[in-house]
Amino acid sequence: TFTMIKDQYPGSLGAYVISQATTASDVLNVLLLQKDAGVKKPLRVVPLFETLDDLNGATGTMKTLFSLPGYLGEINGKQEVMIGYSDSAKDAGRLAASWAQYETQEALVS
Repeated sequence: TFTMIKDQYPGSLGAYVISQATTASDVLNVLLLQKDAGVKKPLRVVPLFETLDDLNGATGTMKTLFSLPGYLGEINGKQEVMIGYSDSAKDAGRLAASWAQYETQEALVS
């Protein structure tokens, strides 16, 4: 994937979304793979927290990433995060999932 991405015109691709992100290493691995493949302008890496467990761990995952000076240098002060609803609704039901999504969003922006 990244070998092909490195040959694309810089800026022609946007973000690399990591479905069911659970740990900081999920994000860091994508950054490393891009560097290893020689991608000149790495894609933004966007964790998608989908399951109830992912939502509950999202704040810890992001705190871990933001504690790494090298990661902060990579993102230039900007981070996108996606909050999923489909898998969490399957895991916990719509009401519990909606509440978990709300709590996660509030925790991530505070």
